[in-house]
Amino acid sequence: MLGNLVNRGRDQGNDAPAARVAVPPPRPTMDRPTPKTEAAAQLEAAMRPEPVAKPEMISSIGSGMSMTGTIVCDGPMQIHGRVEGELRATEILIGDSAHVEGNVVAQELIIRGSVKGTIRAVRVRLQGNGSVAGDIFHRSLAIEENAQFEGSSHRVENPMESGATAPAAGASSSGTSSSSGSSSPSSGTPSRAQLKGMLKPNLDALAQVPPATINTISG
Repeated sequence: MLGNLVNRGRDQGNDAPAARVAVPPPRPTMDRPTPKTEAAAQLEAAMRPEPVAKPEMISSIGSGMSMTGTIVCDGPMQIHGRVEGELRATEILIGDSAHVEGNVVAQELIIRGSVKGTIRAVRVRLQGNGSVAGDIFHRSLAIEENAQFEGSSHRVENPMESGATAPAAGASSSGTSSSSGSSSPSSGTPSRAQLKGMLKPNLDALAQVPPATINTISG
């Protein structure tokens, strides 16, 4: 009987819950960034979307508009109406139906309409039925077959500067379909060569007259 009690006590001791040991939670590990290879950097740069360029604004004067005065534009300009005054812009397009009476200053100038005045531009192109009446100071000038130009063209290094003057006589050239007349001869004293040419026919005539006839006339 004593043995049974001892066995029961052992069984009760075995049934007792075991002591629990608290285990701390694992610490989060910091992921270190791996260095990018050159190929990965190039691939990432290629996959980036390129910034969309904003379209350049173009100032325009419509065919039904008429303006008077000086017009200055920092960008490109298109003229399709009528302007009386000076035009200044980086790029100017004068359309087929445009009429401009005044000076034009630009870097790039395309003329398809009518211009009456002095033009100062780096590059000038007369296209279609464009017409110009006036002087053109330029670095490059192109005139198409049907275009009309009445005046003088002067090639200068800085045509847009207002102080640019025409080159010496003989350096300028008249434009296609130009109506500039030819220069008249000077009215000064004739040179020795001119006098010799004027007197040569008379001297030749006197050489053919017999001496007896000359003595008779002089007597």
